[in-house]
Amino acid sequence: MDAANSKRLAAMWPGFVGLDKRRERETPFILRHASKPEPDVFDACLGCGATTIGLKLAGLDGIISNEIDPNMKAVAIAEAGKRGLGLDIVGYDWRELTSLSMGKFDLVTCLGNSLTYIFDREGQVQALLGFASLLSHGGVLMIDERNYPAILDGRFSQSGDYVYCGTEVSCMPYIVSPERVVMEYVHHASGDAAYLTLYPFKRGEVQELLAITGFRDVRVFGDYQADFDPAQAEFFTYVARI
Repeated sequence: MDAANSKRLAAMWPGFVGLDKRRERETPFILRHASKPEPDVFDACLGCGATTIGLKLAGLDGIISNEIDPNMKAVAIAEAGKRGLGLDIVGYDWRELTSLSMGKFDLVTCLGNSLTYIFDREGQVQALLGFASLLSHGGVLMIDERNYPAILDGRFSQSGDYVYCGTEVSCMPYIVSPERVVMEYVHHASGDAAYLTLYPFKRGEVQELLAITGFRDVRVFGDYQADFDPAQAEFFTYVARI
């Protein structure tokens, strides 16, 4: 991603995510499926701060947040500051986590459709092995993805009710192919546009990756519901134990 695009994307991301509306569904879901009531958390993809801020506002203190984009990091710090919160931020490549000594966590989150930033299977496996290395026995990994099979079939859906809940920015697929999906984000007031290139996971691919990297008891939710229609869900969330 070029620097100008990255800066535009970070600036408009809170308006696309809608942090306060997102946490109404995401935070209770995370706490309901965590391995303990007050887990120590590694938020692998801080972004503009949605997951970390939601958990902190719910009373969790033991959160390490990871972000490698300096523009997103700055936005997250600002969003946390608006809510009287501080952040403990690191900046690690997921594919290098197995070489670090960070201690163990009860919960690792990789939410906001973030695993799709890695395109090659080897990198995806390395990232999941890295997440596994951070989890204590019985710990939980939560990851999510857009419903890429639906997008590849020409059935993109963005209700604003799940994961991306803001009203200031809209998005649409700009390029769709089995190898990549490019999303276009447009800020309604300014007209600014930014783009993300993402890997479209095929049906069952994430479950397969979780299985080969040692995760067990993998549960799949559609739009935070256990009972869902895979053709209609906007997002799939995977809750897996190591």
